[in-house]
Amino acid sequence: MNKKNESELLQLIKDGDTHAFRQVYDAYGKKLFYFSRSMNLDAENSEEIVQETFMSQNFSIRKFKH
Repeated sequence: MNKKNESELLQLIKDGDTHAFRQVYDAYGKKLFYFSRSMNLDAENSEEIVQETFMSQNFSIRKFKH
């Protein structure tokens, strides 16, 4: 995913497009999960970090400016 695609997806998410949100989740969710695991967190805590990250991202996206 390049920067242009990221910006377009973020704008779509800001406009309420759930498909765009899913694309971002699919692109970064596993990476975040494995990064958390590399910090010696168990699978359950790593999954919680992914969920919390994307939930907070979804709530704060309306403030995003690009």
